[in-house]
Amino acid sequence: TFFSPIYCDTLFKKETGHSIIDYVIEKRIDEAKRLLLEGTVSLSDIAETLGFHDYNYFSRVFKRNTGMTPKEYRKKKE
Repeated sequence: TFFSPIYCDTLFKKETGHSIIDYVIEKRIDEAKRLLLEGTVSLSDIAETLGFHDYNYFSRVFKRNTGMTPKEYRKKKE
């Protein structure tokens, strides 16, 4: 596109209200919620599948976005 990454992020944020990285993280967390409620995949496998190579980082990002840990979110289903 010949645009700088910063310019692309600025345009994206202007149109959506979110930075590109925040949008991607939001989509990853949405998919994590779905997988957690499904209950068939381990927490560490969910993190790895969604591109979080460190489960602790995934857990912190998940809690920041949902207010609960992945384990707490999964138990919510029960």
